[in-house]
Amino acid sequence: MAEFICRLGTPGGEIVTRTVEGITEQELRLRLAQDGYRIFSVENSGMAGGVRLRGKGERAVRIKLDDFLLFNQQLAALIHAGLPVLQSIQMLRQRSPNPKLRLVLANVEARVKAGSALSEALQAQGDTFPRIYTASILAGERSGSLDDVLRRYVEYTKAIAQLRRKIRGALTYPVILLCAAFILITVLTTFVIPQFSSLYENMGAELPTITTFVVGLSSGVRENIYWIAPVVVGLTLAILSWRRTERGRRTIDRLILKVPIVGELVKQMTTAQLSRSLATLLAGGITLVESFQIALA
Repeated sequence: MAEFICRLGTPGGEIVTRTVEGITEQELRLRLAQDGYRIFSVENSGMAGGVRLRGKGERAVRIKLDDFLLFNQQLAALIHAGLPVLQSIQMLRQRSPNPKLRLVLANVEARVKAGSALSEALQAQGDTFPRIYTASILAGERSGSLDDVLRRYVEYTKAIAQLRRKIRGALTYPVILLCAAFILITVLTTFVIPQFSSLYENMGAELPTITTFVVGLSSGVRENIYWIAPVVVGLTLAILSWRRTERGRRTIDRLILKVPIVGELVKQMTTAQLSRSLATLLAGGITLVESFQIALA
């Protein structure tokens, strides 16, 4: 049977959140109502018999960075205050405003209840949590300083996010200018220049080579736009698909590094992220070789 996270009102007037097994949501609601509970919400936890259910082709759950950071800050505070890990996870799951995070925490809670360590329960969620995060949690469990490891990871994530925002901010204006220039050239080549071509033909004078080339290029684009546009779109999709392969990713990244200004920014950003990742992992007690493997993954 599937497991559901239910927020219920008990016959005694208390509001509780429980994980209840049921065949279907409708059957569970009917059974709870017959037992005298008032049902506020019922969510499928994605678990069945303590095992994570993942459909074919299902992607990892993506959690917003702000919610993820808030969760880790609260978890570090609760553990530092002396609360057990399981009780801390239960409290944060009940209070989390993010439904995706609540479902993930329900899976983590079920695995911790079954005897798994927190790092194992987090790693079992697939790509939902970064590898550096699960490795940091493992190091904190080994050293007994899980709250310190969580604080260091929050500081690391904030620093990386701030650096990325600065890089995006620096590149926003050049990208806008390039897009505007591309649109302007397209409009001139497709609509404006052809209007002058008939005027040039009636003049009967010999035009400069560059003018002849521009007019011919404009006419060619306008006459063949119906097959040029699909070719451009298809080529773009093919490049994006190739980018997902290992060879394509390496080739395109190598070309990006050779682009003036942009390549240098990418190098600096990558170097800063690698350094911060290594510092976070090494401070957590992970060996240098393993830290490099995790940071480069």
